[in-house]
Amino acid sequence: MQKTKFLKKGIIMMVCAVMFLFGGIAVLSDTAEANVSILDYNVTYTLGEGPAAANVEMPANEKWDFTGTSHKLPAAPECKDKNFVFVEWEEVTSGERYDAEAEFLFSNAPTGSNELEFKAVWGVPVTFDVNLSDSTENVTVPEALTAEYKGTNDLSLPTLTAVNYEFLGWAKTASAVTADYKVGDVLPAKDITSATKLYGVWKANFFQVIYHANTGSDDGDAAVTVPVDSTKYMGDNLTATIMGNGKLASTDKNYATMKDATPARTGYTFAGWATSATATTAEYQPGASIAKMDKDVELYAVWTKTAATTTTTTTTTSTTPQTGDSDHFALYVVMAALSLLGIAYLCFDQRKIKAKK
Repeated sequence: MQKTKFLKKGIIMMVCAVMFLFGGIAVLSDTAEANVSILDYNVTYTLGEGPAAANVEMPANEKWDFTGTSHKLPAAPECKDKNFVFVEWEEVTSGERYDAEAEFLFSNAPTGSNELEFKAVWGVPVTFDVNLSDSTENVTVPEALTAEYKGTNDLSLPTLTAVNYEFLGWAKTASAVTADYKVGDVLPAKDITSATKLYGVWKANFFQVIYHANTGSDDGDAAVTVPVDSTKYMGDNLTATIMGNGKLASTDKNYATMKDATPARTGYTFAGWATSATATTAEYQPGASIAKMDKDVELYAVWTKTAATTTTTTTTTSTTPQTGDSDHFALYVVMAALSLLGIAYLCFDQRKIKAKK
């Protein structure tokens, strides 16, 4: 009886040992499989939306050995298309984004797969031009911004300040007098599809006198020089002295001497200045004054065409045969020969008459 009980216990213990052994083997097998999947990840890098593949040098696909805790992502891909700049790497499965050469933590790797895909995210550069030629103003150019290509985030635009000008906003062209994006506006993402440059738009807090050559399409336009009045007429200084010949000083002692150049145009005489480009008579002469300016004054040169002079040319015809003229020379020889023959004949005839006597 005791032997039977002992035998049963032995069998049960053996069964348990076998089950334990197989269970351990299964656990080790699962662990080994898990380790294999973690230690052998295939990593691919894709272009994403933006530049053409021919313009981008993408990093090569690789395998990552997950024996540590992290792995460094590649540097920014080089792009030849200046309409695009690299922004970030995006891990496709999770949507998480990483800077170029950032550390990717293995703990962030997706489970259930040994594949990792990082997609390049591209942006469009937005640069700025202060667009203010006044050398007395010191306005700092804003740093360039980057808008995500086909993104949804609008860009906040910077605001500029100057001493004698009011900043109105930003325009798409340098010659614009009104802003496409006023102060406080944002740059909509839909407006940014390629490299964009914006130009500052300003309104002067002073008046100025602007001189125009007013030569139309005359070829001599490039040779015409006109005065440049850099004086800012503001406050108590609202009287301008018309420029034109020599150097004329501002009426305000606090302002610098106004340098100018005398207008000169071939075939025309400078008659003075007018406020209309089509005027035929001058309204102002150099040295005159414009008092109490309440707006910008634009002056146009008035020209009087110079009377054309005619020159009479007298042509003298010579009858003397010219050396090197073969026809005239031959005629001259023939006439000379005939003359000599005539003289010879006369001499011979005179001798015959004398002989008869």
